[in-house]
This record gives sequence, structure tokens and C-alpha cells, in this order.
Amino acid sequence: MKIKNLSNPERWILLGIPTLFLLGAIFHFLYDFTGKISLIGIMRPVNSSVWEHMKMSLFPIVGWWGIYYFVKGKKHKIDNDLWFTAALM
Repeated sequence: MKIKNLSNPERWILLGIPTLFLLGAIFHFLYDFTGKISLIGIMRPVNSSVWEHMKMSLFPIVGWWGIYYFVKGKKHKIDNDLWFTAALM
């Protein structure tokens, strides 16, 4: 399958996969890199619990979901209630 044959949303998803992996990896170490700033610790892992590691994927995915809506929402006539309800699911 060639990239040219993919629809715009499919390309966005394929671009998002490596981007989210990269952001998750950066977020894993962000708290230590910033000198353990407590504001950063709210959304980034600070210890090795399951929830702390879930934050590495949760916030980048929610951000990517929101960015897609604000960049492509009007073009694709996305209903914001349905879009953000789906994001919550």
C-alpha cells in the first residue's frame, strides 16, 4: 500500500503513531530532565506506578486527538460533540 493511496485521515494516523511513541518516550524522562518541577509532575510520570506510566500515553493521545480536531475539524465537518465524546470513550 502506497502513502499516496491513503486518505488524509489515514495519513494523519500513520504520522501520529511514531509521533506519539516519540512524545511518550520524551515524557517518560521529562520530569527528571526539568529538575523535578512539580507542575510537570502532574502530567508526566514521577515514579514507577501503573498510573504514572499510563500518563505517558494518555496525554499525548488526547493532545493528538485535539490537534486533529482543530486542524482538520472544519474541513471534514467533524461534529465536536461526537468527536470529543469518542475521545472520552
